Amino acid sequence: MGRRPGVSINERNIALGLLKGGSLAYAIARRFGCNERTLYRLQQRVRQTGCVNNSPRSGRPLITTPREDKYMVTSSRRHCFIPATTFLQRLRQATRTRISVYTDRNRLSAARLRAQRPYIPLRNVTESHAWIGCVNTTVGLVTMIITLS
Repeated sequence: MGRRPGVSINERNIALGLLKGGSLAYAIARRFGCNERTLYRLQQRVRQTGCVNNSPRSGRPLITTPREDKYMVTSSRRHCFIPATTFLQRLRQATRTRISVYTDRNRLSAARLRAQRPYIPLRNVTESHAWIGCVNTTVGLVTMIITLS
């Protein structure tokens, strides 16, 4: 189960009213599913700024929208064997958004996915004429050997 997105602005105003009315902090925190410390920080923020809204965050804005992120994840799951460069070309055609390979990797890793290496099908080689084996080398790498009869 993931983290709850937070207390809405309406809930913050209600919680502040309950705190000012004399209700116990632990009862209010339990009601809204947050910690008591969250309520005390909210009270302190209202005293300092006079507002219950979140303060603006620093950092670079995201280049992709949540809708594009969802498209990337579903498209990656549907076409799991296409390489990252082809995937980015398809994304550019569909959403007209140019992103880097690093952005693609970050979005997919957030969804616990990763870009695949190119898949090379053996369509031109019949099964009776091909032998595929794995050979362990001294370095620990696995090498693919295809021999034709």
